[in-house]
Amino acid sequence: NPDVTARQLARALAVTPPNIALWLDRLEQQGWVQRTRSEADARVQHIRLTRAGQALVEPVLRRLLAAEAEALG
Repeated sequence: NPDVTARQLARALAVTPPNIALWLDRLEQQGWVQRTRSEADARVQHIRLTRAGQALVEPVLRRLLAAEAEALG
């Protein structure tokens, strides 16, 4: 979901906005996400995966699906 906001992400993950901010700080420090200010509303930050973050998604998703299949099998 490119350009998701921190508020949307917090709501989807059922965590508080301050907690999502801490998570995003850590992900940004690792170079996995970037935050940019909305041109329409300076209070809003859009979050995107960086190329490094995108490179992590596929192998992690494969592991997650394999673990889920094993747990349900």
